[in-house]
Amino acid sequence: MRKYLLLLLSLFIFQFVAFAKYNYTLRWDKPNTHTYWIEIETEPQTESTTEFRIATWRPGRYIAQDYAAAVGSFAVTDEKGNALKYVKTNKNTWRVNHGNITKIKVKYSYFANNEDAGSSFYTEGQVYFNPINCFMYIPERLEDEVTLNVPDLPKDWSIATPLTLTRDIRIYTASSFHEFADSPTVFAKKMKKLTFKVGDVNFFAHFQGDYKGGADVDSAIISGLKKVVAEQGAVFGGFPFKSFHFIYRLLDFDMRHAVEHANSTSVALPSKVTQSVNNVTGGIISISAHEFWHVWNVKRIRPAGLFPYSYDSEQYTGLHWFTEGVTDYYSVLSMARSGVIPESEGLRILGNNMQSIDNSYAYTQVSPVYSSFDSWLGPSTYANPFLRNSFYTLGQRLGLLMDVRLRVITGGKKSMDDVFRYLYENYYEKDLGVPEEGIETALEAISGISWHDFFEKHVRGTQPVNYTDIFKGSGLELISKSNTTATLEKIGILQYERSEDGWFVKKINPAGEAFQAGIGLNDLITRINDKKPSEITDETFFKNLKKGDKITFEYINALSIQHTETVTFSGKAAPVIYTLQRVEKPTAEESAILSGLFGSKAK
Repeated sequence: MRKYLLLLLSLFIFQFVAFAKYNYTLRWDKPNTHTYWIEIETEPQTESTTEFRIATWRPGRYIAQDYAAAVGSFAVTDEKGNALKYVKTNKNTWRVNHGNITKIKVKYSYFANNEDAGSSFYTEGQVYFNPINCFMYIPERLEDEVTLNVPDLPKDWSIATPLTLTRDIRIYTASSFHEFADSPTVFAKKMKKLTFKVGDVNFFAHFQGDYKGGADVDSAIISGLKKVVAEQGAVFGGFPFKSFHFIYRLLDFDMRHAVEHANSTSVALPSKVTQSVNNVTGGIISISAHEFWHVWNVKRIRPAGLFPYSYDSEQYTGLHWFTEGVTDYYSVLSMARSGVIPESEGLRILGNNMQSIDNSYAYTQVSPVYSSFDSWLGPSTYANPFLRNSFYTLGQRLGLLMDVRLRVITGGKKSMDDVFRYLYENYYEKDLGVPEEGIETALEAISGISWHDFFEKHVRGTQPVNYTDIFKGSGLELISKSNTTATLEKIGILQYERSEDGWFVKKINPAGEAFQAGIGLNDLITRINDKKPSEITDETFFKNLKKGDKITFEYINALSIQHTETVTFSGKAAPVIYTLQRVEKPTAEESAILSGLFGSKAK
């Protein structure tokens, strides 16, 4: 009977694999090689040629990363083992020439030695891979079913993956290449696993690496994750999956990086975050709260520019301020709503974010839309350092401003929660991507008024925000004051190195007096108002600067040319300090708005 059952099982597996469109096999070499060997067996695309391609970028990181550079040897045969000819047509495409064959088999090596959360890494006792960056595909067949075979996997190793496991622990399936590409996976000799449920949904937290915590840390992680996911799920009335995997890779160095996926998230963190309960919220829960909101915002509610994904070419959208930045806002909001952090801490984080924007020159020059659209140019060495800003930061502020304004306009009846439900129902559930004007349209549909002026000023434009008007009637206020401890920042010098001869400028604000005097990066300031930098103290100079004061700079530029320039202090670059807080005596309507903003939705 046992032999008969084993025979049926083997036949089941054989038939299952035989009818898959992509049959992948993943093997690994000696650990010190950091090398995977990948085989693909599939049907040819036409009677003459089939193109195999490897992605140039991955969702969640909108820059070209050129994974083809990790590909080593490449060979291809037909179903009889006969070698086939191929030509590489561009950096990430291999065109195979063949006659009328029924099967085509590709084998290549892949160097897996990058430890960030979106890459692949193989070493002793650990096999980690993101299929998007190491598995080739046929461009016209992204909807084909996938089977993954891992014959080298020891049966006593631990597994963390959102892929579907068959009856054989060495065989996994996905409904399409898209699903396969979106499934980070870890096989490891040792892995810590925590589990919990919210409703009828199973959640798994896998920790590969040096997990330092005990039962108290286990409990804190489960409690924090459970509160956050319940709070976020309550906005949508539940979860769009039956199970979810938090995959944490604990490192012996300080890297913090995470990538969102539809049914999982992959996070790289230093192992010290598991040392004590005090490290859990800031080290694990906060980054997980951001990634989990992506379950809806970008993995399902996705800009039309990314719908569907095309992994070998750039896909443009001006909505990253929404997909990433407003996600940042909701990570803070959900932690405060659930009690993971106190409301005061949430307000501090949001206030500091606005402070960082208004103390930076770049945010006066580059709008959230253009910051998003130009994400592909981020790594360029040609980028102007004075114009670097973050759509994460901009979007977090916009999330707060839009939420507060929407609540005030509707008397607390509507919020950004309603906007997200609108987007989910009108785009994701209809299998559509969100158009570039879709957020503005949703806000107008929910509020019943035009948001054109707001978007022209603060989303498509860079106009300063009138916080007094935005927060009026919300129960919140933003208190602004000068940073009295600021020194060189007051004249626009943000970073410098001391020397016997003066200050070497390493970072400068173009709005400040130093820049207006002609001082640039790496210039040497030798005197200010006829004093050597070593003679200037906070008490005698910077703290006493007043608008209208004259400042004379003597400096030597990068060409060793001496300059003397006099400018008038305007204070435009002087940093400010923001405090976001509840008003002292809120009205009944303001109190109701604050309760709606920070009150739990999961209880």
